[in-house]
Amino acid sequence: MQIVRDLGGYTMGRSDLVRRAMSKKKQKVMEEERRNFVYGNKEEGVPGCVSKGIPAEVADHIYDTMMDFAKYAFNKSHAACYAVIAYQTAWLKLYYPKEFMAALISSVMDKPNKMAGYIYECRRMGLSLLPPDINKSLGGFSVEGNAVRFGLAGVKNVGLPVVTAVTKERNGRGTYTDLEDFIKRMTAETRDINKRSLESLIKAGAFDCFGKTRRQLLVSYEKVMDGALKAKKTNIAGQMSLFDFADEEDCEAMRFQYPDVGELTKEELLGFEKEILGVYVSGHPLQEYQKTLLRKTDQTASRFIADEESGEVEVFDGAACVVGGQVTENHVIYTKKGDQMSFVTLEDLTGSVEVVVFPSVYKECAQLLATKDAKVIIEGRVQTEPEKDAKVIASSVHVLEKPVPAISVLFEDMAQFKRQSQALKNCAAKHPGNSYVYIHIRQERRSLALHADLSVESELRSVFGDKRVIKR
Repeated sequence: MQIVRDLGGYTMGRSDLVRRAMSKKKQKVMEEERRNFVYGNKEEGVPGCVSKGIPAEVADHIYDTMMDFAKYAFNKSHAACYAVIAYQTAWLKLYYPKEFMAALISSVMDKPNKMAGYIYECRRMGLSLLPPDINKSLGGFSVEGNAVRFGLAGVKNVGLPVVTAVTKERNGRGTYTDLEDFIKRMTAETRDINKRSLESLIKAGAFDCFGKTRRQLLVSYEKVMDGALKAKKTNIAGQMSLFDFADEEDCEAMRFQYPDVGELTKEELLGFEKEILGVYVSGHPLQEYQKTLLRKTDQTASRFIADEESGEVEVFDGAACVVGGQVTENHVIYTKKGDQMSFVTLEDLTGSVEVVVFPSVYKECAQLLATKDAKVIIEGRVQTEPEKDAKVIASSVHVLEKPVPAISVLFEDMAQFKRQSQALKNCAAKHPGNSYVYIHIRQERRSLALHADLSVESELRSVFGDKRVIKR
């Protein structure tokens, strides 16, 4: 960087671009910069070596030397910085895991794919993720007990002015008591809160603390806000309202009555969270498939995401891979020959990856991929491009089978099994069904299976004890 600045007249910023191009082996950029370094570029404000009295052949030789050096060079101070940061972050993750993960997720709030990977890591570490809360959330992610609380700044359609206003009002005058109180206080002055922001906060779960269902709030918030705005205009005009003459008990009776409409379905709740927050918070459609995915796949979506600093991915170009998850997008196009193929977005618990399904494969799985929220296993190979997220080129697509719940009963040896087999059969007979009760005989290394309903579990525990009965 110092060479191109001192000899070629580069600025500090442009010298870093040369360094980056060399470190990432960007041949086209390096050749363009060679011409600029040697002969200059008036349009871009680069004097060049020749204009400073350095012969072109000498400048070329220097540039060649720099390119050779860039093939293996890694500045010692740079390496030392990475080592220190690696040590510090490892220490923080070990001793302050909640605070570390909250800060880490806050740093990528505008990158849902990155957030999904870090949220998965939170859950793997045993940390819960709480939805945004209008009375508890800060702008970024924060720590609450043994959990990480979602930040208000991560809610779609809720800008920084709204977040600042919400937290400032809450800090100054206390927590919000209900939706009416929140709207009244937010519209008391000129605020940036609007119906779109309110809807997003409701869908994200930020008003769950008020004891109303999200469905109740969604069908009512417009009327509540219209009422608050009307009351504000009335106050400005100096008019009196019925509330000014009524006592506290009568005021309570005159408050807005929320309709009894129940709650959204689990699928709707999760769908709105994904829409507004970019990630699932209160659960994940693939949660029950987690063990199956770990067993049947060898790569996760997070490994296909390009690193911001290096532009590299964790998978290797051309490598065979097996990925699995839920199809969130299936974009079908026609080739020049008129055949159908598709670009699929596959999401797992760590993020999402693009899968290219060419015609020969697509015709075998078109119906499956067209199924809403299809759960699939995809075999294929990795395709990488410089500084871009990697893709999967599919070779086959199969249904991800829903895991069948089962109960296992452990026996130490065949003698124990024979002594207690009748009791086992009696339990199964009382609870007929199509689920499985597996019998594992440890010393014999044998397994057997009985058909029964899963309601048999409590009786099995009472007969054989909790330590010998395992639900999976």
